[in-house]
Amino acid sequence: MKENNTANSFVSHLLNALPPSMKLSIMSWVVSKRYDAPGVVLPYSLGASPQILVILPPDELAATHQAKSCLALATHFPNAKITVVCSPSVTPFFKALGPIQNFIEYDGNNDNPFSKELGNIGKTIHESQFDACVLLDPDPKLSLLYLCGKSSAPVRIGFATSNASPFLNMQVKPSGKLQNCAERGLLVASMLGASAPKKAKWGVSKEALAELKLQFGEMKIDATKHLVGVDAFYFAEAFGFSWTKSLLDTIAQSRGSCYLYVNKEPSGKAKQWLAGLQLPVFSNLSAPRSAALVYVSSYIIAGATTFFQLADILHKPVIGIFSNSQYDAYCTDSETTRGIRFDTVADERVIDAVKQNIDVLTLQIEAR
Repeated sequence: MKENNTANSFVSHLLNALPPSMKLSIMSWVVSKRYDAPGVVLPYSLGASPQILVILPPDELAATHQAKSCLALATHFPNAKITVVCSPSVTPFFKALGPIQNFIEYDGNNDNPFSKELGNIGKTIHESQFDACVLLDPDPKLSLLYLCGKSSAPVRIGFATSNASPFLNMQVKPSGKLQNCAERGLLVASMLGASAPKKAKWGVSKEALAELKLQFGEMKIDATKHLVGVDAFYFAEAFGFSWTKSLLDTIAQSRGSCYLYVNKEPSGKAKQWLAGLQLPVFSNLSAPRSAALVYVSSYIIAGATTFFQLADILHKPVIGIFSNSQYDAYCTDSETTRGIRFDTVADERVIDAVKQNIDVLTLQIEAR
């Protein structure tokens, strides 16, 4: 093993001295020659208890939108051992929801298959003897294709891209009209017979719910009221403080109790602005507690963030505000999802649309 690491280190040093385009071409050629996928005859059976490797994109938002594909595989293969390869920021998200608990983490910025880190990950994957590898990145870097190849799985499924061959032996080419990340991922999972479950089976930690109840008491939040979660920091960064304040003023006219969700610790002007709103702020929560917060809320108002994705996965009513391109990629039409789209700038018309949706949701909640 020491000799392999030394050789990889030497090769990596030589490659780093080359121009980026030449470096990528050489690495692609070498890796493709070593990890050519075998032919596969359809239909192919994975057996009753297969080992399945799922490789997710490095981007956190893109990765979390593949949660439904992972759930579809876990539901279709209840006795399978599913291992997810993802960036460290994505692992807590999936662990908070279950049912998948096996993870291998990688650095999304590392695209050198001859590096020590990817070499070690590749060795771990190779030794696990997976029956199938599902690559859910629509535009995978060489590093992810390398990990797919290292799986030596007889079935390797992913999107049909210019660099997918010869690493994948089953390739999916979605229609140009199908832009939604989650639906595109489900199309790949369907190659193994999996489909989106009619009822979500994601869970929320009882410990996280208990911790949240204590936090509500400390913050003097009345959990018996309609709780409305607003992805305030995202909106403030995307559309400005003034627009977000107008949105919050509109929400305040409803009969719900509003809180602000902040995905990281605010500082500077943002921290002062949030304090001036005099509303409960939940910032920098762990993934389990974020999931619990969504679970106990009446509905959520968010954008192209994991907060929206949590609500969608947990079938919690959510109002999503998206640009046209974001809407096509991230907003899944469902009974609980209400998407609002805008062309270039979110203006007062978007806030009016939010109010209309709030009125409908309030009537539905009070009718239960």
